[in-house]
Amino acid sequence: MNTKAYVDSVREGDAVHVALFMRNSDKAEIWASRNAMPLQALEYSLSCSPLQWTIRLGEEAIGLFGVGEAPGFPDRGSPWLLATDKLEDIQTTFLKQSRDYVAKMKDRYSLLENWVDRRNLTSIKWLEWCGFTIFKPEPFGVEGKPFHRFEMRTV
Repeated sequence: MNTKAYVDSVREGDAVHVALFMRNSDKAEIWASRNAMPLQALEYSLSCSPLQWTIRLGEEAIGLFGVGEAPGFPDRGSPWLLATDKLEDIQTTFLKQSRDYVAKMKDRYSLLENWVDRRNLTSIKWLEWCGFTIFKPEPFGVEGKPFHRFEMRTV
């Protein structure tokens, strides 16, 4: 069995697989922000993301990430990452590669910004590792739960 961890292009079925096994922290975050189910959130994120990738362990999709773009704001990107619990199995490998993918995002956008649920500690640690500035939590999303805005500027 091939258990190599790597980042790859998104393939058909990746979103369905990640949605089925998504981390509870990610499910709670997307529900609090948009009242979305896992597959809805992944399909939406992929639909508005010119840059998107799959994290694989062997041939299994264990996470999807990318950067979304809002119409009318071509210089702003919204980084996102939704994954299964298996991401923890390759945490060191993925951390080493993460900054390279954030650099690709920065090549395209002068401002990277989004929101992360205060309860999603794993994601917050990843964002800090990648060099994002994390702001104090404030009410966000349809449920008004505490979320941190995070950003990275290239200028």
